[in-house]
Amino acid sequence: QFSRTLIPDRYQLQMLRRAFCSKPYPTPADYKTLSLHVCLEKEYIIGWFHRRRSKFHDELVSSGRTLAEAAYRVLVFSDAMAY
Repeated sequence: QFSRTLIPDRYQLQMLRRAFCSKPYPTPADYKTLSLHVCLEKEYIIGWFHRRRSKFHDELVSSGRTLAEAAYRVLVFSDAMAY
């Protein structure tokens, strides 16, 4: 088990959210590349994606939105929160 860590850098969080929007199920090579870009451990990124997919699914089910609407909402709000 890994302890949950807050991401202190907005750039890191924005990069993770953008990566999630483009590919919610990355390959092991994608995880490795992303970990190099955002300077976080690969295991942490794997856990972040797992939690984000779960949160995304829960939001999708509870809101009644389509998959496209929900993905758009994640991307728009992730960009708005970066500034």
